[in-house]
Amino acid sequence: MKEYIKSLILKPTLFSIVGSIILILGIPGGLYGLTLSGGASLGGVLILFAVLVTALVVATDRYFASIMKLRTLSLIELILAIAVILAYTHDNKKIILDLSDYQENYFVLILNEDDLQESKLAYSFPFNKSLTPNLKHGIIEMQLKDKYQIKMNGPETWTGYSMRPMKINGFSIWFYYTRSDDFDESMIKSLVLMELKSVAN
Repeated sequence: MKEYIKSLILKPTLFSIVGSIILILGIPGGLYGLTLSGGASLGGVLILFAVLVTALVVATDRYFASIMKLRTLSLIELILAIAVILAYTHDNKKIILDLSDYQENYFVLILNEDDLQESKLAYSFPFNKSLTPNLKHGIIEMQLKDKYQIKMNGPETWTGYSMRPMKINGFSIWFYYTRSDDFDESMIKSLVLMELKSVAN
């Protein structure tokens, strides 16, 4: 341990500093998680697994720190870290339905497989897109559903929300609504048809 601390002080790198923080926080956090009952204990197992992976990364880092120039190693680690972050964010890119200022109690998302005019999507760093609707519906290309996760930022006035997928008149629909209001099947269908009619016009 003394040698590790000495090495960390004399030859710090990005991975060794971040890894040490993860180890310091992760070991007690993981052990505490194991004391929890039921499925909560799984969190402790996952944390300790992450700690084990981190320990292997730090050990590898310390080996290369002993045979390489610190500046070169730090540059390589920085490039690797950026590459991992970019790969992760790319694989988890999202279309964000920004309804934070929305005033209605429902929203209809139409997944376009036809020739409907699609809603304008704004770019959101680094790989996300966002839709801020000014109508009670939004239209996005069906293929985007397979490339992006679709996430909604609900209105502040909604006390929670639900989403109901459905198929109406050949259109794939995601119907979002606040849980504070009652929406039965006939009402939902009527509202969706009203929005589809406005799109057709």
